[in-house]
Amino acid sequence: MQKFNVYWKGEFVGEFDAGELRDEVARGTIGYLHGVRLKSGKFISVGDLLQKLDNSAEEFDFEAEFAKENGTAGEFEFAIFGYALAGLSFLSMASMAGSFLYCIFLAKSGRGKLAAQIFILSLIIGLLGLFFNGVILSSM
Repeated sequence: MQKFNVYWKGEFVGEFDAGELRDEVARGTIGYLHGVRLKSGKFISVGDLLQKLDNSAEEFDFEAEFAKENGTAGEFEFAIFGYALAGLSFLSMASMAGSFLYCIFLAKSGRGKLAAQIFILSLIIGLLGLFFNGVILSSM
């Protein structure tokens, strides 16, 4: 039987299987707002966990379900890195080329929407950088 690590306000409360977790909730020692840490490090509330267990088979893949509901794991990190590269496009064409290569990587890894956003942003920022460096700075 799968064990779940339960936390309250960041502190470990205990490790429980589904039956023990239901008993603890019924006794009032654990509430629906307690958190359960998944293997990926993400948290889900005890209430959501019990609801998913009640609506499905006993062996439920919470990692896959969480990733499906909340986007691909690490999506935020991919976006931050891409936007940082897009911002660097202002400084040089090499940075813009690096940003475009990163967009190709994102598109091939199934993040086409993010790749398109970063590509457009890099293009706009890169062109602004060329204008600023070529026209404005040269006239000073």
